[in-house]
Amino acid sequence: SSTEQVLKAVFSAENWPRNKENELSLTDYGLSIAVRAEWISEKPADNEGKTRYICITMIDDNHQRTPELVTRYLDELGIIIKDVLKENPASLKDEGADTEAYVRPDVTALAPADRKRYVKDLIEALGYSYAENISITFPYAGMQVEAVSNLVTTGSNNDFLVDFGELYGEAAQEIAKTGLGMVHITRQESLDDITVSILNALDVTYAVDPLYTAAARPAEFNTILKIPGYLVNRPGEKDTLLSAVPLHNRILQFLNARDVRVVLTGIMQ
Repeated sequence: SSTEQVLKAVFSAENWPRNKENELSLTDYGLSIAVRAEWISEKPADNEGKTRYICITMIDDNHQRTPELVTRYLDELGIIIKDVLKENPASLKDEGADTEAYVRPDVTALAPADRKRYVKDLIEALGYSYAENISITFPYAGMQVEAVSNLVTTGSNNDFLVDFGELYGEAAQEIAKTGLGMVHITRQESLDDITVSILNALDVTYAVDPLYTAAARPAEFNTILKIPGYLVNRPGEKDTLLSAVPLHNRILQFLNARDVRVVLTGIMQ
C-alpha cells in the first residue's frame, strides 16, 4: 500500500483528530498566518503550558516542500511542519527545500519622525526624486506669483507637488490649471492615508494586503501569509512591499527569495 494509506491508517489508529477545517490561524505582530495541512494534531502542553501542533501533508516531490525559512519561523510559533514524500516514507523530517546560510535581508527601514520626513523617505525609497522647498511661479490675477512647495519627479510626465498646508484656496487652484498635479497632506492624516495618496499620485499599480503561499503547491494544504501593506508593481522592476508591520527576519528573507524588495514604513513616534 502507498505511504499515504499507511499514514492514514496510523493516524486513525492513534485517533489523530483531523482538524475540522484542517487549518490553524494565528497572527504575529499583524502578520496573518493560515496553516492548512492534511493532518493537524495538538501535542500535550509543555512545562510552560505552551501547546505545539504537528501539521502533516503528503507531497509529490521535493519542489513542493515548505521553504525552510518558513518552517523555522513557524516552529518558533509552536507549529511543526512535516511534508512527507508520497513515494518515500523516510522523508518525515524537518527539511526545507532551500537550506542555506543566513543572508541579511534586502530591506529598507524608514524612521518617520514626522509627516514631511515620511513623505520624502517613502518617495525616495520607491526610487523617485523629491525636491524640498523649491520655488514655483504661476499666473494669478494677471501677474506671476511665487510660492514654495515640494516637487516629486517621476520621469514619466506625471510630476506633482506635495503640499503640507502652505498652498491653499485660489493658489492651489491656479497651480492645478498649469497641469501640475498636487497632493495635499493634512496633520490629521495617518501614515497609511499618506501612503495611499502618494501611490495614487505616482500612478503605480499596487495590491492591498498581499497574500503569499509558502510552498509551490496548491493552496488547499499550504501555509498562507497575509501581509498588511501595499505591494507595488512596476514594469521591469522588482515588486516592492510597503508594510508598517515589524516582519520577522525569516519572512523578510522569504520575500526576498520571491524577488520582492521590502520597505518597512515604520510608525510615527
